[in-house]
Amino acid sequence: MVEKTGEKSKMGTTLKEVLEIVKRLPEKDLEKAKTELEKIKEESEKEKKKEIPKCPNCKEKNVVRNGKKRGKQSYICRVCLRMRRR
Repeated sequence: MVEKTGEKSKMGTTLKEVLEIVKRLPEKDLEKAKTELEKIKEESEKEKKKEIPKCPNCKEKNVVRNGKKRGKQSYICRVCLRMRRR
């Protein structure tokens, strides 16, 4: 399995390494690798969904990303239209 780290640059390097390994695999192992990579992608998408916080004003979960400001992710609540940076 892939080791989870909080560093984006390390993740990029790891992804490049994985792609190089996949290129060298024999055809019979490509399908298995594809299945495993799809599982990892699904796990990653689930974690991204968990990261979106509740609105601190109205406590709704209807919050979406709204760009980045000063290097921090910005969110906006679709209910009360309040913005928040994290």
